[in-house]
Amino acid sequence: MTSGIWQMRPLSRGYVEGPAHLDRRISRRSTRRYMDDERDRRAVIGGMRLVRQWFAAPALARYVVAETVPGADVQTDDEFLAYARETGTTVFHRDPAPCRMGPDVMVRGRRSVARARVGGAARHRCLHHAGGDLHQ
Repeated sequence: MTSGIWQMRPLSRGYVEGPAHLDRRISRRSTRRYMDDERDRRAVIGGMRLVRQWFAAPALARYVVAETVPGADVQTDDEFLAYARETGTTVFHRDPAPCRMGPDVMVRGRRSVARARVGGAARHRCLHHAGGDLHQ
């Protein structure tokens, strides 16, 4: 069995440095700052402990052979956090896009969003990885 955890609304905030336009030929630098906020760290540690409780419950325990990751030797909050920092990443949706933001446009055979604007919100742009290539 496999289980995963992630925080739906992390409080840690990273940033992207580089030009504001969407030209993919211009490189940008991303500083992610995963688990920079204490509340995010508590959520990740608590999530991993909760998954352990689920697999230890009688309904599932009889199907468990062994815990492979992070491993039964990981017990303290610091050990859970070290494992999460080493192996964790973000969760993203690639295809299809999970939401609609304005008129649909086909770009290179893929559905995309015209000008990356949120319908009904003046002067607001939303960049979402699920859109694939966004063109201005």
